[in-house]
Amino acid sequence: GQFSPALELLISQMSIHPQGIPVLQSFMNSYNSLYSLYFKKAHIACASLPKDHIRSLVPSTALSALCLYEYSLGFYVPSKNPQGITCLDDLTTGKITIANREKGSTPRIYLDHFLLENHISPATIPGYHTELVSDISTAAAVANHKADTALGDDYAAHQSGFLDFIPLKSLPMYLVMETESLSQPGFTALMEIVRSEDFRTILKGQTGYDVSYTGELISL
Repeated sequence: GQFSPALELLISQMSIHPQGIPVLQSFMNSYNSLYSLYFKKAHIACASLPKDHIRSLVPSTALSALCLYEYSLGFYVPSKNPQGITCLDDLTTGKITIANREKGSTPRIYLDHFLLENHISPATIPGYHTELVSDISTAAAVANHKADTALGDDYAAHQSGFLDFIPLKSLPMYLVMETESLSQPGFTALMEIVRSEDFRTILKGQTGYDVSYTGELISL
């Protein structure tokens, strides 16, 4: 898993909200977060996966998903994109080395889905088996010329200051929880914070994330 500025902001605001409760954060990717929710090792999972994937990973449980923000998933490339990378098909030439994320992370799931759908062997992509555990670390690998590109969240590219970002897809980041938890202490505070104008304004200012749907609650 990796550091999340949105979660850090949420946790800091939970600590000062009148009905807020202490929050213990574990750094996990989408898959492992949902696994922990399913086995009741966590009360909330932070996940950026299609709704049907979330539903299948936490079966037989009434779930609610609170949209935290939307972001762009795309390529980290050196300044001016010397390899001319624009789409996932470009990775299949055998000439482009990637810094890959670990299994269970959103960039890895997105890449593996593309490879499976197009009957492409991962072995044909240089660097595929080089696994790093955060977007910051894959972005650093590209910035330090250890890889030509990596898939990740646009925030890490902007933070590096040395990379260009080629967007591929806009994705939501959800806080997923059991629906019955919504009535428990602390969850009301969480909902109020995420839906507040202050939270959206600060989050957008700090990260550039799209907050158009922030605070929207859906049932899964």
